[in-house]
Amino acid sequence: MAYNPILIQNEVTELDEDTLNYLQNGIKNAYNVSLIAISNTAPSECSTGDMYYNTTDNKIYTATATDTWGEVGTTPISDILYVILEDKKTYTYNGTTLVELKTPVKNSYSESEDDPYSANYVNNAVKDTYSTSETKTNKVWIDNKPIYRKVFQVTVTQNLADTTIPNSFISNIDTVINVNGILKNAFGNVFPLPNVSPNGTLVNGLGIFYHATEGIRLRIGDSSLGTGAEAIAIIEYTKTT
Repeated sequence: MAYNPILIQNEVTELDEDTLNYLQNGIKNAYNVSLIAISNTAPSECSTGDMYYNTTDNKIYTATATDTWGEVGTTPISDILYVILEDKKTYTYNGTTLVELKTPVKNSYSESEDDPYSANYVNNAVKDTYSTSETKTNKVWIDNKPIYRKVFQVTVTQNLADTTIPNSFISNIDTVINVNGILKNAFGNVFPLPNVSPNGTLVNGLGIFYHATEGIRLRIGDSSLGTGAEAIAIIEYTKTT
């Protein structure tokens, strides 16, 4: 079977200026416009075709040759996105100057799963702090209670049998999750606790442990500590309230 081609002729009409500008700007905006700088002075180095935005007269200048800028600037277009090549920041023209395009964020908590939060809010939320004050961590125990942490710094002496950090230093303690620490002798050597002494040998008993009625105990039975030895005890726990 033979097919006869059908010729369709499109009528070309003259576009008014507003429509033509709209189409041209739409095509440009699909690709964005790259700038090498936003500055009150022209960059000293450039290649032919490079563009930069001058903050003094609010014009965009184009390089006509290597390290040579055109003398006449052009006004930015309001519906085009301008991207700085160096830092990838995006700008729009507000009719007067270029302004950075930023995503609005909230700096407060909400139940929304869609609202963005500021970087400071997120950083503070995930920060895992060790402090001599009681700190609520981001961890949760198996009973769904939040886990708290507290750090104790203790000066110890030679041949120390026990040093006790009483329960009264932590209010409403419930389940102890973890107790650990370090020992630093007078010579700057640091050893993990429990179960080691400053010379690296095992001590008779734990170096640090938690006593249900008395609190945290540091047990260090070694004579090589030197004057001014220090111990750091870290305890993590849940609370009754």
